[in-house]
Amino acid sequence: MPNLIEEVTSNHGSPLNLQKVLVVGAILLLVSGIILWFQSRHFTTIFVSNVRSSKQLLIGLLIGVGMAVTGVAVIYLSVRARNYARTLFGRVPGLSSALAMSVIAGFAEEIFFRATLQPIIGLWAASVLFMLVHSGHGSFDGARVIYLLFVFSYGMLLGYVYMSFGLVAAITAHAVFDLVCLIALRLMSVWDSDAEEWYESGMA
Repeated sequence: MPNLIEEVTSNHGSPLNLQKVLVVGAILLLVSGIILWFQSRHFTTIFVSNVRSSKQLLIGLLIGVGMAVTGVAVIYLSVRARNYARTLFGRVPGLSSALAMSVIAGFAEEIFFRATLQPIIGLWAASVLFMLVHSGHGSFDGARVIYLLFVFSYGMLLGYVYMSFGLVAAITAHAVFDLVCLIALRLMSVWDSDAEEWYESGMA
């Protein structure tokens, strides 16, 4: 039986790993840097906010946990949603990888979508693009529609968090959301594996 630290591999989807997240994160930061340079915006200015960093961290933590609980509840209560989550993540990372991936994704994606693109194309367009980038793959069924609407809503919320409190709050909310969801998917995979072992041992 796998534990919380190890990765769990599913027969569905493509592996989610730290190397992919690092590459995508680096590309997003590079593109953000180029856009900011053309706009004559210094990189450090995107972190400027009237709200102090400690308050942003707390707000981001609360919002991230709240959204993660909502997302995990949908995945846990809906078999179709859980199966679709498996098509997105063929391998659920262990705890250390999940933490690193969540921080990198939160940092790079919020700088790109919120701090760089949103001031140019607006909240709605940036949220739609955020949704499309996270659209995944597979058949276009009810589970995928729910997932896309959830991602769009979360993108909108992150956009409002960025505008109302600052980039640090948005990064924190994003990272916390990703981490809680990845840990929850990891635990669900362990429970499902235990259930399969129990069923198979009972049938033997």
